[in-house]
Amino acid sequence: MRTKRYTAVPAVLAVLTLCLLLTGCVPFGIHVSVMGNYSYKEAEDYTEYADGPVRVTEEIRKISADWIAGDVILLTGEELSITEEDGKAGAHPLYWRVRDGELSIRFVRSGTENKEIDGYSKTLTVTVPASVRTVELDLVSASYRVETDGLDLLDVDTVSGSGSVQAGTLGKLVLDTVSGSLTAHIRDTDGTERLDVDSVSGSAEFILDGDRKVDAGFHSVSGKLDSDMELSSDEDALPVHMDSVSGSLVIRKGTAG
Repeated sequence: MRTKRYTAVPAVLAVLTLCLLLTGCVPFGIHVSVMGNYSYKEAEDYTEYADGPVRVTEEIRKISADWIAGDVILLTGEELSITEEDGKAGAHPLYWRVRDGELSIRFVRSGTENKEIDGYSKTLTVTVPASVRTVELDLVSASYRVETDGLDLLDVDTVSGSGSVQAGTLGKLVLDTVSGSLTAHIRDTDGTERLDVDSVSGSAEFILDGDRKVDAGFHSVSGKLDSDMELSSDEDALPVHMDSVSGSLVIRKGTAG
């Protein structure tokens, strides 16, 4: 589990600004600097993507993906596969690794100079079987779409990428963003433990099916809370929390249970 939650939105702004001024990096788990290289640890253990799709036969419980620009699409499937669509004839293919039940995907080869991939955009599509219970996405400007029958944890770090989530069940959702927005529809919230958003200007909308009440914790400088669901502090209410500077939170009631 990554320990990266920010307890105060001003800290996000301060760290982001300082890091950009000093090194050009983005402090969200992706090691990219304006003047340096895209790099990650243990790069020698990763395999270059060839003509896809790549079918992963090992049983995978967790998927982690670092993606700079373009699109990340996760779809429910019977087997786990990776497909990359690259408009530049595969000039900089993704790299991937399987270790201890985790599939790790990286945008390009470690050590690639950032000037080579400036403006470089690709689409990553992963089909996700039921054995996968955790998904972690580290993004810069890439958008994301997650369609799943069920996950225990969806954890997204993004700078400006916006996304959508369609989930049958979802144990926890954690989003850290600067300006990216999120729309999430959860069809069965009985097993949902909490939904957490930490944002500067990005907004979030949750559409929640069923009759479960919501415990909404919203802290913002200028953002607004808009809910048509019954709000409650009851012990069995679903915690939906958001910290933001100007981002708003919308909670909508979906289909009744």
